[in-house]
Amino acid sequence: MFVETEKSFDEKKIRDLFRKAEGLAIIDMRSDEGYVTPIECAGDDLVFVSRIRKDNTVENGFVFWCVSDNLRKGAALNSVQIAELAVAQDYFNMGSQ
Repeated sequence: MFVETEKSFDEKKIRDLFRKAEGLAIIDMRSDEGYVTPIECAGDDLVFVSRIRKDNTVENGFVFWCVSDNLRKGAALNSVQIAELAVAQDYFNMGSQ
């Protein structure tokens, strides 16, 4: 993924932000096989982020490798998580009935 931000940053700050994000796993070793492939994350609910680095082609850019089990996380689990959040925030005004 390629990201360009309004403000400058350093890689450590990006890694720290990613580490705090719920549902993300950071596997960022600067070596061969230091990242997760789509086949390795099959059956897992987490989103895996690797290869975080500055993108020197734009002023405030960074790039990273991001994979997940798209059917599990991208479809099924996201639907459940959105529904749970909507109920928790009384989005449907079910508490007023």
